[in-house]
Amino acid sequence: MGTVGTIIDGMYELSQANVFSPPAGYSNASMLSAVFQISGDTIQQVRSIDGEERRYTSTYTLGGVSISTTDTSPEPASDSFAYTATPAELRLLAVNGGIQLDQVFTKR
Repeated sequence: MGTVGTIIDGMYELSQANVFSPPAGYSNASMLSAVFQISGDTIQQVRSIDGEERRYTSTYTLGGVSISTTDTSPEPASDSFAYTATPAELRLLAVNGGIQLDQVFTKR
């Protein structure tokens, strides 16, 4: 994915999402949008999948090449992603059941 980098406070918008290694029969026909507001160790998120909007508040920690998130609202949940960051973008790679989702967020 590249050099890890520093996550800079600010607003980020999903500009690209790519699915890699999908199993046979996998369909990626979803419409996805997302906006993050990052401040300190807190992320305010608004995501929409096929028109269904969800809002989250999360805290994050960094460890090597990974970012771990803990949702504090609307309900507790946690996840971990590989990441890279530049002054212009944040890239997250999620792996779930062999499917890899590479998301690029462009800083506004």
